[in-house]
Amino acid sequence: MRLLFLILCILMVIVTSAQKCKDEYALCIYAKRFCKSKNYTDYMKKHCKKTCGYCRV
Repeated sequence: MRLLFLILCILMVIVTSAQKCKDEYALCIYAKRFCKSKNYTDYMKKHCKKTCGYCRV
């Protein structure tokens, strides 16, 4: 029973973290060149995580 609970907890963490790794806007792919721009880095980290590769692995 404890093993089942542990497995469920691990799966929930994996699913939750995978859902967080997404772009907030569909147009991020067109703004990819701004991912490393020092003027836009903070904005891109917040709104275009997946496109810019800022997701935790």
